[in-house]
Amino acid sequence: MDTPSLDTAIIIEFETTGLDPEKDCIIEIGLIEFAWDPLRQEANITQSYGGLQDPKRNLPNEIIKITGLTDTVLKGRNIDWNSIREILDRASLIIAHNAA
Repeated sequence: MDTPSLDTAIIIEFETTGLDPEKDCIIEIGLIEFAWDPLRQEANITQSYGGLQDPKRNLPNEIIKITGLTDTVLKGRNIDWNSIREILDRASLIIAHNAA
């Protein structure tokens, strides 16, 4: 019998400046990468990443209340999209809330 291989999965979460993808942008991203062992039915976190992005405009008050992020916290911050791509490229499964 073949031994099942470890699968790599990612849990991803975003905060944005609003709900309209045409005008709103990502201001925070969080990723947790984990290896899933189907034989043992256990998961082990292998990497995580969290990043903030300056939207270059003031956040709406509603977004500040929801996220706890402020213009001051985001000023000059940039998400490392190359690191995000490297992590996502390893995934056999991506888990996200409210995503198509």
